[in-house]
Amino acid sequence: MKFYLSTLLFLLLSFSIMGQNKDCPTRNIYKVTAENGMKMRKGPGTQHEVVGFIPSKAIVLLCEDKFDKQVIEGKTGYWRRVKYQNFIGYMYDGFMESYSPINDLEILNAIKATEPDSATADKWFRTVITRSNFEPPHPKPVEKLATDTPEEKPLEAEVIPVEPEIIEEAVPEALPTKEMNVEFLTESYNYCGDILALDPGKIWYGFYLDQNGNFYRDMVDLQIIKSKYSLGTNMEFDIKTSKEEASYFLLGVDTKLDDGWQLTGAGEFFNNHSRSLYPGMSLEVFGLQSGLNAANVQMYATGNVKSVSNCPEIEGYKLMAQSERNHMPLSQNLGSLISEMGECGIPEIYWFGDFTGDQIPEIIFVSTYPHKNVFTLLTSDPSDQTKLYRKTATWTVENCE
Repeated sequence: MKFYLSTLLFLLLSFSIMGQNKDCPTRNIYKVTAENGMKMRKGPGTQHEVVGFIPSKAIVLLCEDKFDKQVIEGKTGYWRRVKYQNFIGYMYDGFMESYSPINDLEILNAIKATEPDSATADKWFRTVITRSNFEPPHPKPVEKLATDTPEEKPLEAEVIPVEPEIIEEAVPEALPTKEMNVEFLTESYNYCGDILALDPGKIWYGFYLDQNGNFYRDMVDLQIIKSKYSLGTNMEFDIKTSKEEASYFLLGVDTKLDDGWQLTGAGEFFNNHSRSLYPGMSLEVFGLQSGLNAANVQMYATGNVKSVSNCPEIEGYKLMAQSERNHMPLSQNLGSLISEMGECGIPEIYWFGDFTGDQIPEIIFVSTYPHKNVFTLLTSDPSDQTKLYRKTATWTVENCE
């Protein structure tokens, strides 16, 4: 009985310690040595869900505490809490090694060797330098040489204090802190809404999908023409552009956007992902191209499914977004920004991608009803360090019959 109680007490203490150590800071610089890279998991062990893939030779930050000693593929190690860019999880340290660079330039070069995007590499470099315990090793003093004439005093050199050279790091231009004055709409036929709210004088861009599944944008002329045939009793209009090709959506802005913009791979994204997130589901959206990036946003849904049907009954549904702001994790309930959630209470992701230039993906939701679709545009919010997004525009297309 005493053995049973002692064992139980030990297990309880172990779980308690593990829970406390979960929040230990990630400050030790390590490098991944596995040739094919490593998986990052949600918890300490292979039974936990994979949350990310870390490439070979990548620089990561580990906490001091160790969990669950194991032998994997002949290597003895522990599970450690790890941070890599905007990913935080657990990895097996048997396939990593402590990294002791001679200076911060070596760290930067090591990061750039595994991260092709220079902006992402620079951001992760600043995170590593800021969060880690890195200090450049000091050179060892040269030992005094023995001489045949110890009584002879060496010449004393004059010590001239030298001010250290200060190399100022280039500071990137600050993102605009004021809200973008953006109008959002879709090309529509027999539109019976308020056309006086539309501003043809803005600079309008159409977003298009090419044959390779990539999005691009073109400057267009917005055309609002009275519909030839009406479906209802009110005035109806066709909203289109000067291009024959139909756009995915239209964006009206006050200043010209950069040329050559492209969003890679987003066109085929929803071939493998659901546009609607039910409780327990998650996905990661990106700004310009898929892959590990600190600006990527993890989206997930929570709630309690009471019944299953075409429109399941869900109690306490929340649509959450999580990313990083100033090297700290930040979450936001996006549902609070969407005024109309759709007939089933779950909006669909219509589009995502970065068009503001900060690498954080903007997100367009569509809430569907039997007689209308309501679009909500969320843009990244650099002016508020406590939030990821703000609602910038809404657009409603109704059935005029």
